[in-house]
Amino acid sequence: MLGDTQEVNVMLALADCESTNAIINRFESSGYEPSFFLDDQESRDGGPDRSSKMSVLVISNAWLSEHFDSIDQWLTQYHAKTAIIGIDDEKDGASDLAAMSDVILSSSEAADSVGAVTRAVLNYHARVNELAAEVKQRTSAIGNIVSGSFGFRTLDEARNLSTMLALACPRPDVAAVGLLELLVNAVEHGNLGIGWDLKSKLLTERRWAEEIDYRLKWKPFSDRVAHVDFKRLDSHIEITIEDGGVGFDFTPFLDGTSRKKSPYHGRGIFFAREIAFDAVEYQGCGNRVCVRMNTSKDEILTTIPRGEQNGGD
Repeated sequence: MLGDTQEVNVMLALADCESTNAIINRFESSGYEPSFFLDDQESRDGGPDRSSKMSVLVISNAWLSEHFDSIDQWLTQYHAKTAIIGIDDEKDGASDLAAMSDVILSSSEAADSVGAVTRAVLNYHARVNELAAEVKQRTSAIGNIVSGSFGFRTLDEARNLSTMLALACPRPDVAAVGLLELLVNAVEHGNLGIGWDLKSKLLTERRWAEEIDYRLKWKPFSDRVAHVDFKRLDSHIEITIEDGGVGFDFTPFLDGTSRKKSPYHGRGIFFAREIAFDAVEYQGCGNRVCVRMNTSKDEILTTIPRGEQNGGD
């Protein structure tokens, strides 16, 4: 977990507003030292300790509308090491800001609790980065799996399953993060019915983990199981994830504007679609997603422990 505020670059991309000073004061009282995005060239372009630091970007809708191209280019390079907190009083789930942010707060919520929300978002990113590092160091006995079906209910089970299946994929470190994002969505948004606004509220009130535990024990959520089907075909790997929720409107994904229009944990879906997988397709009412990773013989062999590549000992 990222408990040391000195290990974090906090950058503010805020248009002038009444809450800006209050947000700065809240960060400073929480031990962070924020700077403004356009003024902090070293932090943005890779300072001497960039590799060891996470960044938090706090960005408002008004600022984004004027600087979208510059921030989009920067995020392409530093996406994995940047946590994003969006500030939008309208909380428009169909906005560019919603699609790129980990969480959306109103300006008053940010002024009251941006420090606590920052810690929660950073801890999530720390777990994701730990997962990617863990996958890089591991091999798996299922590296040559042809097909399999799995069920999961909890976030811990989602993490373990994403690690296991990623080790059977090309680029397992990237696949692990993409799978984790989609499996967490299946538990959190699908099975447990925690939408964007509610998650923001729970993070602000520091009750997110408590609510997850409560819903896992509370009907009808406690009876829901999400399912994963894995298939290795001649030219690609196909993984289908289905949850027991009511789904969501996935039509924006059909016209290539998913990053700009999906309110359904848009940033995780953006990572899955643009970085982790070669194809992402939502089906049914939106509670089923199929992802594809293209493979070659060499890529497949690199995921299998050496002894199994040779037929075992």
